[in-house]
Amino acid sequence: MDGAPSEVRNEAVSLGQPPGIEAYLVLKWYRMTYEPGDYVKVEFPDETTGIAEWMWVRVHRCDDEKNPVFGTLDNEPLNDENPDLGSELAVSYSQMREHRKPTEFTKQ
Repeated sequence: MDGAPSEVRNEAVSLGQPPGIEAYLVLKWYRMTYEPGDYVKVEFPDETTGIAEWMWVRVHRCDDEKNPVFGTLDNEPLNDENPDLGSELAVSYSQMREHRKPTEFTKQ
């Protein structure tokens, strides 16, 4: 969308409908704010199988102009084709599906 700030993300949200009616998508705009230490869940697609693996990346920094997040892979991958635990990554906003603060992972 023209004129939208680079840190604004466009996300389609599916709305519930009665059976037989085509699903509608609504564009939801909100500011993305990732701070060092935050976690983002990232999709790592497997082009061979078509199955994606979702893993957490710990944020080091963001580039609001170009929209990548730089961080470290914080999961042990199941698929051998994916990066190793601790790998330094640059991740596009389009690959991210979830955002959490470090405090959301503490045991209660």
